Amino acid sequence: MEMNDLVADVIMLGTFSAWNLGTIQARTLPLAAELRSQGIRPAIVVTPWDMPSEAGVVDVIDGVPVINTRSASATNPLPAIRQQIAWARKLKPSLVHVFKPKGFGGFAGRVLSRSMPLIVDSDDWEGDGGWNDAGDYGPLQRRVFQYQEQDLLCRATYVTAASTLLAERAREIRNSAGDTVKRLPNGMTYKHWRELSSARLTPPASIDPPVILLYSRFAEFNNDWLASFVSALSVITDRKLIVRVVGDAENQSKPVLLG
Repeated sequence: MEMNDLVADVIMLGTFSAWNLGTIQARTLPLAAELRSQGIRPAIVVTPWDMPSEAGVVDVIDGVPVINTRSASATNPLPAIRQQIAWARKLKPSLVHVFKPKGFGGFAGRVLSRSMPLIVDSDDWEGDGGWNDAGDYGPLQRRVFQYQEQDLLCRATYVTAASTLLAERAREIRNSAGDTVKRLPNGMTYKHWRELSSARLTPPASIDPPVILLYSRFAEFNNDWLASFVSALSVITDRKLIVRVVGDAENQSKPVLLG
């Protein structure tokens, strides 16, 4: 693709490469593809510090331009931030959508918010109490990420959040119960859905009892969620089932025999 031909109505800024971590694949690309199907021209600009081999690459994925900044240094972030800002000004979008209120995209989005509406996407709890505690970050990084998350979620014209919990947290940080925070679950394009469906293996008919796998962080479930789920299953079937729970829950990886 010729760089001079690139235009965008919406520019989406990310802090990771498109291939290594899940945010761009699970959130940014599906949303961009859907916008494109509605006649809106999106472009994605990322800094591939986690995959330096992608630095400077301009790709097209599902019809969406994906631009990697030439600089991908995690220890010297200013060049990459400037390059994200430069791409945004070159493409002249109507708004900027930052995916994760932290890192390169967060800094670039903060600058761009002076000249265009800013939407911030929250798909994780990034600051204190979240990834600041779980991630392998140094003290300075933790303070920067805590500041970025609080600042950007307040500064944004609108916030999109991956879950009910994150949406409620954004409203609390913004001190607003208004309609400026929208829950936007992770999505999947129809193309990818078809590819996964065609690759799905049919389980052997000999598996008895059938196994239901629940895979989640379970952060938004009440303590009685499993009992409610089991009760709902018992209403629709009298077959013996095994429910296997995998995730961050007290009863994770434990099978529950029903029937």
